[in-house]
This record gives sequence, structure tokens and C-alpha cells, in this order.
Amino acid sequence: MSEAETPSAGSGDGLAPAPSAPVPTGEAAEPTRADAADTDAAADTDAVAEILFGAGTADVPDRGSDTPPVGRSALLRPRNLALISTGVAVLVLTAVFGPVACEMWGRDDVQITTPPRVAGLELDDSQGAHDTIDYLRTAVQTAVSLQKSTGAVYADEAGESRSVLFVGGTGEIGSAENALTKTFQLISDDNGGVDHVKTVPAGPLGGVMKCGSTQTDGATMAVCGWADRHTLGVAMFPNRPVDQSAELLRTMRASMQEGN
Repeated sequence: MSEAETPSAGSGDGLAPAPSAPVPTGEAAEPTRADAADTDAAADTDAVAEILFGAGTADVPDRGSDTPPVGRSALLRPRNLALISTGVAVLVLTAVFGPVACEMWGRDDVQITTPPRVAGLELDDSQGAHDTIDYLRTAVQTAVSLQKSTGAVYADEAGESRSVLFVGGTGEIGSAENALTKTFQLISDDNGGVDHVKTVPAGPLGGVMKCGSTQTDGATMAVCGWADRHTLGVAMFPNRPVDQSAELLRTMRASMQEGN
């Protein structure tokens, strides 16, 4: 036979079939631009998850793992979504009602007291002093809607006839100007009300302070008062000039007003 016959693959002559072409395994396929973009995005996501959930390398599984990342899977759980919603609601409520709560706390914290001695004056604890000041205190509390009020008569420690009648209190004052106007209108008699009212410095505690004068028993009596958002005080100063009375009331207020 001049030519050898090539046995077919299906023949049963015991020859093994020709092996297929080998697939190279020593070199990895060059990554495409899309693969690089996915890798960068995955790294950014893991970084955010680590910031939000404190996940370290031990908590975040490998990219090739079938287990989802702890941070993002935990974020999507219904319980955690509810907690996040609650946290957002708390932040909103704090932003809206926080100033109101502080305002109410500040109002409850402040008070007007009547110490035994203040600015060279001594508290008059006689029954006549109580009867005189209680009438005025009730009138002021009703006119200005004070929640708490107090009053006192202070005698001059030098023994001179220059007693000071004081009424004050705390509450939701509103307009300081209107509160002082209403208070001054209460201090009147047949000789008239408070005249020549002018604004004077209120001092370090702020608010509005005004002074004027009124006629009583043929003599001129200075009247001064202050008001702010939560406090009010008014005093009558027999036998004292207006400017001296204003300075004395500022000194009295520094000792009488307690709290913010």
C-alpha cells in the first residue's frame, strides 16, 4: 500500500483522541476600563460603609465572597431603617422645639427676691408696710399678668424719711414698653399719674428702664421701673431725684433678680 490510511476517531482500534488546544493559565486577562471603574466604585462604597458603621477589614468580607458587606446589609434592615428615621425625627424636633424649651427653662429659672438688706436699705417688716405694698402688688400682678410677684418696703438705714416701695415679679411679660406703661398708669391719684417719663439705661441685666415723677401730698416722688421678657420691677422713691432713683433701682435689681 503506497499511502497509509489514517484511522478515524470512531474506529475501535484503541487509539486515544487528539487532545484539545490547552488554555493558557499563567497570565491574567488585562482588566478593562469598566472593570477598573467598578473596582473604584466598590472601594468608595466600602469607605463610606466603614465611616458609617465602623466596619474594619475584619467585618467587611472579600469582594469575591458571596456574603454581602455587613454595613450596607445592616443599613437596609427594617429595624435599622426605623432607627435612622427616629434619629432624623429627633434632630428635627430638637431644631424646632429646642429654642422653645430653652426659653421656657429660662423663664422658670429667673426670680425676683426681696433680701433683708439691699443698696443701703433695710426691709420694713411692719404690718403697715405689708398692707401698703400688698395692695400695689396685687394691682400690678393683675395689670401685667405676672405669674409670680413680690413686694417690699425698704427703709433708709440712715434714718431719713426716704423709704422705697418696690413691687416686682416674673412671667411672660411680652412687650416691655407696654408693661411699663400699664404699671405707671396704676400709680396715680387725684393729683395725676406719672409725668415726664423718659427712658434711662437699664444696666447690665438689660431690658427697658424708664423713670418719671408723680405728685403726692404736695411733694414730687420719683417713679422708676424696668421690664424685660420675663421680669418686671417698679419702685417709688419719695424725697429722691429721678436720676438718683434710677441708679438706686439698677443697684437693687442686681441684688433682687436671680437666675438667667
